Amino acid sequence: MSKIIIAKTNAEFLNQEYKTDYKAFMKSRWSCTDNTWVWMVRFDGDVREGWRNRIINADEIWEEYVYAGMPTYAGDNERKFRIVVSIIEGARGREYHILGRYAYDFENSTNRRHILKKVSET
Repeated sequence: MSKIIIAKTNAEFLNQEYKTDYKAFMKSRWSCTDNTWVWMVRFDGDVREGWRNRIINADEIWEEYVYAGMPTYAGDNERKFRIVVSIIEGARGREYHILGRYAYDFENSTNRRHILKKVSET
């Protein structure tokens, strides 16, 4: 079961969960440590900036570039892990579901498909 944080914005979520002090934070990725991002995205099937995020199963997530050509953002070479946070617009407001810690699958990923495998719940 994922941990759920109710917050209006990414900044508010980061401030609550990671004790940061942001007034605003518009990005989907926050550098947590040298090798880990907190990745705050929606898994609703919509394409954003050419990318579609998909939960394949309980242990695997794909980030796929669906536009023609090559993406300008090509991958996770500098970050091995992601703490994946699913953003859902809920009845109580925006819900941030912390799905767990995932490792970037360097062997099976490409520039157009980034594969993440769950390594822990927290």
